[in-house]
Amino acid sequence: MPDLSAEEIVRAMIRIYEKDSEGFDFIHTLEQRTGMSFTHETSYPENLCYATSQAVRPEYKTTFTPADVYNYINNHPTPPNTNLNTHLKSILPKTSQQFWKIIHNNQ
Repeated sequence: MPDLSAEEIVRAMIRIYEKDSEGFDFIHTLEQRTGMSFTHETSYPENLCYATSQAVRPEYKTTFTPADVYNYINNHPTPPNTNLNTHLKSILPKTSQQFWKIIHNNQ
């Protein structure tokens, strides 16, 4: 397996998510497991909506972004000679709290 960066993996995941294609869709599965929704948008200081704001505590977040997926994947390096889909399935969080904990513990 070629050595893929977390960024390349996330870009591929977004393409799969947007096409609603067959096969393993990490982002859709992450949405189902955590009860959150994926959004391409990020929050900016002048934005009055706090739904995607970094200032919101993780337990109150209802969405996650490509940057969040990147950080989550980046904190779970793929072991050499491992099938990417198998690895991604093995690192899926059980809850949104677990998802945010892994992201914030490793920043």
